[in-house]
Amino acid sequence: MLSWLAKKLIEHNMARIREGDIGPTLRLDAQDIRFRFPGDSSWATELESKDELQKWLERFVDAGLQIYPDEVVLKGFPWRQTICIRGRANNSQIHSGIRQAAPAPKVKATNDRPWIAGRFSDSTE
Repeated sequence: MLSWLAKKLIEHNMARIREGDIGPTLRLDAQDIRFRFPGDSSWATELESKDELQKWLERFVDAGLQIYPDEVVLKGFPWRQTICIRGRANNSQIHSGIRQAAPAPKVKATNDRPWIAGRFSDSTE
């Protein structure tokens, strides 16, 4: 049940990001969020604040990336939850390319601080 509710929330927030509004996503993040997006692409990063995450998300929107959640799993109590998202993304500015998010992104709590991890491949299919 929690995973279903989490997917509805993530679907809503990702739809807003696709429309250029990162506000709903940022409202859910703590000021001291740890965000990690591993990989070799220019999207790879490790951030440790909501302000840094906001800049990364703004770049995401500016690039025209459209992200969609395929599966969402949530576990844990509200004060220490783990949420994992498997999804896909495409670039609205490059209509023929699909960029796979594998996995994209994962959110985990460690030492009472959440962190998010994901990866984009640079290949198109």
